[in-house]
Amino acid sequence: MDENDIQVIKDALKEQTVELETQVKDLSTKVETLEAKAVAPAVAKESNIYKGFNLKYQLEDTRELFSDEKSADIIAKSLIDMAIAAKAGTPMSIEKAAAAHVEGTTTAGGYLVLEEYDRILVKKARENSVMMPLLRQVNLSSTDEFRFNKVNAEVSLSWDAEGTVTEKSTTFTRGTIAVKRLSGRVVISNELLADSAYDLSSELTEQFAYAMAQEIDNQVLNGTGTPCSGVLTAAAGYSTIITGSAWSGVTGDDFSLAMTNLASGDLSNATFVLGKKGSHYVRTLKDSNSNPIYAAIASAELDQLYGIPTVVSNKIDDATGGSGGFYAVLGDFKQFYLLNRLGGLELLVDPYSDSSSYNTQFVFVTRKGLGIRRADSFVRLGTS
Repeated sequence: MDENDIQVIKDALKEQTVELETQVKDLSTKVETLEAKAVAPAVAKESNIYKGFNLKYQLEDTRELFSDEKSADIIAKSLIDMAIAAKAGTPMSIEKAAAAHVEGTTTAGGYLVLEEYDRILVKKARENSVMMPLLRQVNLSSTDEFRFNKVNAEVSLSWDAEGTVTEKSTTFTRGTIAVKRLSGRVVISNELLADSAYDLSSELTEQFAYAMAQEIDNQVLNGTGTPCSGVLTAAAGYSTIITGSAWSGVTGDDFSLAMTNLASGDLSNATFVLGKKGSHYVRTLKDSNSNPIYAAIASAELDQLYGIPTVVSNKIDDATGGSGGFYAVLGDFKQFYLLNRLGGLELLVDPYSDSSSYNTQFVFVTRKGLGIRRADSFVRLGTS
């Protein structure tokens, strides 16, 4: 190897040494910079970024705990102060640092206390629907009118002399009951549907069905013609007026007298329907032998009044029980039709009609018919 070759090798080694020294110097500078950042005092900035610490991104996973920038600044500053004190070996009183933070003040720590919610939707206590099970229910396929035949005048007999038979006649008539639509609509924002912790669709279905049953009870008792007349308003064939102008004065004799209006065939299938206040008055009534006329029969499905099944409906408005009102009814409710169009209850979900407002419409639809078959199967009781 001559001197030229040796010089070439020396020059190459020198270049590599210079390059390595440069890299070492760069690394040393970076280390010094990082160390300087690690001990730099924390200075709050409006963007929630502190000198040397981009906490806006480092704490991204816990951002839901911080409801606003001010709360985030307070928590982040506390964390940085604790980290600096730990690195410097300086004791730090956590209690002192957090003394001004209380859960009762939202921006001073209150936002950090997570709120808890019961996932059971609290609902209003519901009344029982008592009339629907008593009615004669008929399912219809496609017609909007139900027709039924009934006797208008029955045949009679005569005591005839020999050789003669008196001609008699009977007449019939036809009754009709119209099927009408019972419906309702609720509009809910799509944001609420997406964010709610509850199954709102199921809840609405339940509410619609309950409202339907309550409306049927109301029409059977208090209907004024659309879709039917109720047994307390006009449909009952008989009326019994109690002695006195206040329902609180009703007696056992009044109920007994009402029973005499019905034929034995109707009475054997009859049910008393009372209001809430009326049931209170009845429960205290006694016969001439001081025996209660109202009996709560544990083994029976319904309580009894003079041995007749009795139900209580919240649709009889007897809270005041003043003069000129009817507050109870006795009748064979199988003589009252409830018509059901096939298809039952429909809950239509429409996200399109109100989409410009980003709402979804829930439309409840059912078709029912209500009508009395024989008015003389019912007697109502009221005040003078």
